[in-house]
Amino acid sequence: MHEFSVVRSLISQVLQAAEPSAASSICTVRVCCGPLSGVEPLLVRVAFDQLKADVGLNNCELRIEEQPLLARCHNCDAEFEVVGFCFHCSQCQSTSIQVVQGDQFRLDSLEVLDEVS
Repeated sequence: MHEFSVVRSLISQVLQAAEPSAASSICTVRVCCGPLSGVEPLLVRVAFDQLKADVGLNNCELRIEEQPLLARCHNCDAEFEVVGFCFHCSQCQSTSIQVVQGDQFRLDSLEVLDEVS
């Protein structure tokens, strides 16, 4: 299950982005995940829940935004959702398309508690 290595990398990125804040002040980690990202959202959640305590993110919540798979046609410039992994334009039926969303797993944002002394 490669999701554990992906989540280790995600946690490293989260801790680096949150500096100089303490890990315990990170409340929420938001990620975007598409169907062509190569990771399974449920397994990412399981891995995150198992690994977060190792780095002091005990109370941190992972929120996963599952993105639809979108493409743009090179022939007619239509943008459309790819359904059933049928990679042809919904307008002109061309197969000359480019995926524009849904092929990434990325850190979107962090929510950090602002601790005032």
